[in-house]
Amino acid sequence: MNTTENPTSAPKDKLFPLVATFGITHNLLGEEIDPKLSLKGFDQHPDAPAVIPYYRFNTETFTHGAFFLMNPGKGILFLSGPQGCGKSSLMEQICARLNWPVTRVAAHEKMHVDDLIIRWIPDGQGGLKPVDGLLTKAFREGHVTIIDEVDSLPPGELITFNGLRDKGRLVVPATGEVINRHPNFRLVFTGNSNGAGDQTGLYAGIKRQNAASFDGTRCILVGYPPPEVEEEILEAVAPALGKKAQLDILQKMVSLAGKLRQAFTAAGGELAVSIPLSTRSLVDWAELTLQYKKSPAPLAIALDLAYANRLDEDERMAVHEAAKLTFDHHWQ
Repeated sequence: MNTTENPTSAPKDKLFPLVATFGITHNLLGEEIDPKLSLKGFDQHPDAPAVIPYYRFNTETFTHGAFFLMNPGKGILFLSGPQGCGKSSLMEQICARLNWPVTRVAAHEKMHVDDLIIRWIPDGQGGLKPVDGLLTKAFREGHVTIIDEVDSLPPGELITFNGLRDKGRLVVPATGEVINRHPNFRLVFTGNSNGAGDQTGLYAGIKRQNAASFDGTRCILVGYPPPEVEEEILEAVAPALGKKAQLDILQKMVSLAGKLRQAFTAAGGELAVSIPLSTRSLVDWAELTLQYKKSPAPLAIALDLAYANRLDEDERMAVHEAAKLTFDHHWQ
């Protein structure tokens, strides 16, 4: 086997002041953070995610995520939480502000991890030649690699990740190449479960994983932002709706989102929906409401486009009824 060391060229390190960069002013003990405290990042990187200006960090989840980024050990970070709560966004937005490169992979039940190691492309002579897959490129170059919905994978597929964690090297079966882990490589899983299968019955396709595959992972529980934070987010993305005379509209949007999330987890209740209204969809709703402000019913049209049209007809009508009760005279 040929052992490949990673390239020595790398982006230039840069320190970012924690308070000024992330807006986190106190630690988990409630103590004020020294404004001089910095986190390591890079001056620039073409594979760094784009910064979402309106993103708001939660002190607890940010602290755990940033600590993993700076001090991963041999572990894997596992972000567990409900659909659309911002699991992947947490690490993406930390990395975006530090210019850390990120590779994201959407897992599914038919995916084979080997397909992430190598892929075959035409060689120009009628044959095929191997090139790095997404995982191999990230492992070689030092990316934060996010595997979304990892609990939808067949349990046996996670064995490959154990080797990356435990041995710090990746073997490319097709070529025999052995790649040593880049010091900046990080591996992050996200899922709607904690790896033990879906105990709620709310998520189709989730599989119970082998406990050994998650041994040694750091698990962060991620939830939806509290109402006051979601209101801040909406004011940032749709400032025209945040004017004093319109402020109750934003509050009612957030209130309806909370009701629909409860409806998602309370199957069989008076209001039941198969998809929660995520923070991401909430932002889309606010932005679309402004775009359709000259239409007869901008709130209703925007809600359909951002969320309700993905439901079945009975659910969609129920959502509109709930919205009418929530918004009262603002709905039309």
